[in-house]
Amino acid sequence: MYTKTELDTAYNERCAGNNPRRLYVYFKDGGELPEDLKDFRDSFINNYGHFFCHFENIDTLKADFLLQFMDYQSKELGVKSSIEISNGNVIIGKEYVELTNVPFAGNNEEYNLLLKSIKKTRRLISVTDEDDPEYAEYKEELKDLEKKLSTMESNLWEQALLITRLSTSRCSERLERAMSLFNRGDNKGALAVLDEEAIEKDARHNINLLKLADEGRRGLEINIKELEMRIASLECNIAPLDDRTEIVELRKKILEWTEALYGGDSVQVADRLMDLSRAFGLGIIDSQYYQEPIQYALKSLRLYKQHYGDGHLSVSDVYTYLGDLQTQVRFTDDNANPMEYYSNAHEIRIKELGENHELVAEVYYKIAMYYSLFSREYDTVIEYSNKALQIYQNTIGENDVRVSDTYRTLWHIYEKKRDASKAVECALKTLAIRESVLGKFNEKTVDTLYVIYRLFREIGDEENTLKYGIRYGEYWQNIAGDDDPKLTDALTDMCIQLGLHYFVSGDYLSSVSYLQKAAERGSAYAYNLLSYAYFRLDEIKKAFDAIDMAIAMDPLCPNYIDSKGEHLLNMGKEDEALECWKQVLRLDPEFLEKNESDLYSSLKEKGLVE
Repeated sequence: MYTKTELDTAYNERCAGNNPRRLYVYFKDGGELPEDLKDFRDSFINNYGHFFCHFENIDTLKADFLLQFMDYQSKELGVKSSIEISNGNVIIGKEYVELTNVPFAGNNEEYNLLLKSIKKTRRLISVTDEDDPEYAEYKEELKDLEKKLSTMESNLWEQALLITRLSTSRCSERLERAMSLFNRGDNKGALAVLDEEAIEKDARHNINLLKLADEGRRGLEINIKELEMRIASLECNIAPLDDRTEIVELRKKILEWTEALYGGDSVQVADRLMDLSRAFGLGIIDSQYYQEPIQYALKSLRLYKQHYGDGHLSVSDVYTYLGDLQTQVRFTDDNANPMEYYSNAHEIRIKELGENHELVAEVYYKIAMYYSLFSREYDTVIEYSNKALQIYQNTIGENDVRVSDTYRTLWHIYEKKRDASKAVECALKTLAIRESVLGKFNEKTVDTLYVIYRLFREIGDEENTLKYGIRYGEYWQNIAGDDDPKLTDALTDMCIQLGLHYFVSGDYLSSVSYLQKAAERGSAYAYNLLSYAYFRLDEIKKAFDAIDMAIAMDPLCPNYIDSKGEHLLNMGKEDEALECWKQVLRLDPEFLEKNESDLYSSLKEKGLVE
């Protein structure tokens, strides 16, 4: 009764034209409902004239609400929600929805197969020796699988958002079945229902009916929605740089049918031209690839200007997009100039929105990125990045991935300027935001930790080098475990540096623990250092096993043979040490001039060598 009273208060206020602007109502499925609650639910639509949603679990409830709220923001407020999808979680400031608990992802056969493939590949890596040729193949396969997973998760969410929009408008029986199948996790079933030939046949029929009645218009609108749904289903199974031919062709049909509905110069056609341009995708470094999407975008720009005038926000959006396309073209064509488009977008947004708006910050950020990629005008990058930062902080706050990305751009530039102190300051701010928004054990967070570790080492701050190096190792272990199938050269280097740090400080046990991790990943240099740490611990056999391993891995390296000779000399085995020195000279006759070794110096003092 308390819930009903609260709902009645909100409903009456809404009917009176006051806040709230929207009501979201959810009833949980499953279990036996009390009779009064069941009666309330069954009479709800008649009493309030308002539909309600069903949900199975808390993640389904939160996902449905977020999707509906994102649709509301987009349609009513003209604002696009900023979310991140990472490691199976939808993130808004913190982990908000776990996708495997939501039917459209958790019951999706392709999604679950992909998760199983990733798990299997990680297991194969963990039990495969690094010298085995298959090890590199498994690592590359894992990288491809994780990239596909990231794309699929984003596309599943985008398709769910499309269905949220479509569900409030008139649909065909075919479209309703397809949406229902997708929501249950059957994306293949949705694609089968949305048969392209059947939809096109209906569309041609509806185009002919346009001349006779509104029935054809309504039918063709539904056919367009059906193709939109088919595109969304295809996107769930396609990587960013895979063959997008079918999606492009479907977008061309939608453009053709939209022209039949509204006329070739309509604003609706301008919208579809932009959809078609974006269907080609970004990321291919080939200037010829972008010529067709650029032409579609320019046609859309002309129509938007015709309908809205030169200073409309839709016009600025196209300018920004054209700037992005020209930035991609710039990789292979020095004549490409995105700055003209970004400047036009900036001028419109300043005039329409004022300086202090996140869309203005977006343009500043894109300008900064362009200069960071294609020029040495570091101060210009810093200027525009700081402008973007200030606006973001004033409008969306500090805790947002866009803010962390801007700090990331700054740390790269300060590194290029050899200003390690400024670089580490920006990297620390990036880390704080990524830990908060993406979580401690997200790969972007871990990558940032390594950058900070490396920068502190460059500065010479041993305390912070050690602190962030240890955190980096701990975070990686949480991601991949001790066997670490995703271990990078960066982590190997970090283990070596930490091993050296503890060796110099006299903590030989800690030194061994880190050097052993680096050595086991195939670092001959780490085995060499490990031999010295074992000698300090009087673990003589382990010391010689380690140096022999280093020599076996790199038999042409005189430094390792020199180290073995030094160990032998320290044990009083001068004849064997002398043999090592002779072997060093055979490998590199100039070794003594470049690096007068401890072995040589000791033998010289004893008169054993000239």
